[in-house]
Amino acid sequence: MKAGKTVTALAVSWLVIAGVLSMFVAIPQRAAAQTITVTNPSSGSVWYASSTYTITWTWSGGVGANVKIEYDYWYYSTPVVIVDSTSNDGSYTWTVPSIIDSRTNYLIRITDLSDSLVYDDSSLFEIVGSGSSGSIFVTAPSILTTWYTGSTYDITWYITGSVGLNVRIEYSEFPCVLCSPVTITSSTPTATGRYSWAIPTSLAAGSYTIKVTDTSNANINDDNGYFTIKAGSNPMLIIAIVAIIAIVLIIIVVAVVMMARKKKAMAPPPQANIYAAPPAAQYAPPQYPQYSPQYQTQYPPQQQAAQAQAGATKMCINCGKQIPADFTFCIHCGGRT
Repeated sequence: MKAGKTVTALAVSWLVIAGVLSMFVAIPQRAAAQTITVTNPSSGSVWYASSTYTITWTWSGGVGANVKIEYDYWYYSTPVVIVDSTSNDGSYTWTVPSIIDSRTNYLIRITDLSDSLVYDDSSLFEIVGSGSSGSIFVTAPSILTTWYTGSTYDITWYITGSVGLNVRIEYSEFPCVLCSPVTITSSTPTATGRYSWAIPTSLAAGSYTIKVTDTSNANINDDNGYFTIKAGSNPMLIIAIVAIIAIVLIIIVVAVVMMARKKKAMAPPPQANIYAAPPAAQYAPPQYPQYSPQYQTQYPPQQQAAQAQAGATKMCINCGKQIPADFTFCIHCGGRT
């Protein structure tokens, strides 16, 4: 019991001592979050090619002694380095390149060299280019376009002014903060204005952007904004294939029917049967008085026999009855003899 009371008394004593010391000794606190804030250029700033301006920023927390400064335009994937390393003193004098595209959506990015996750982008501002030798304009894929993995599509562009002989084409995720662009082709002729890209089946579905850059002057470039890539086959392509198959089948059926009609039209007419008896309505057998009922009643049998002996007879090949030998048609059945 005495030992337990002693431990309890010591614990209480230490708590009292710690409380008293906290009133006079500063206890170390966790450092504040590291932040960088770009203050110039600001929204609405207009800078000009070949002119010199001061980039300014503030920082707080444990930001490193040096920073990297880059310029970019809104949500593009490959910032252009202004200076790889400069003192984190809050200002840097920059001369805008003499050859740069005119845009209203440029930004300045400042990054802590000791921690790349600590950075800040300025507000969007305008740079008025002068002396830019040419421009590239990406036309496909256009914004809100949907492409599908495993399919092939044409990336297209056109140029104005003087642009190098070849361009580089890249894609990157959208929006891109810490990602790196992926090269589709490191060099393809500028003048063609077209490049066929087979989208890898392994590419993850999402939003992407395409950039076309003059290989001889990285300042001459353009991107398409953003577009969507989805996994699987293009349903419109499947519909088109089915429609083509249906059209081909219809053409084949029509061709077969037309050939059958043509063959029937070219066939000779059927030959008439010269041995067939003429229709009863078209033929009336000749009437011979000696064979008519009237003759039978007018002449007695002796006279009938004499009349029969006056001319020879023959048997009808159709009905088997006797008829005069010089008759062509049977007077009994009307058939040809």
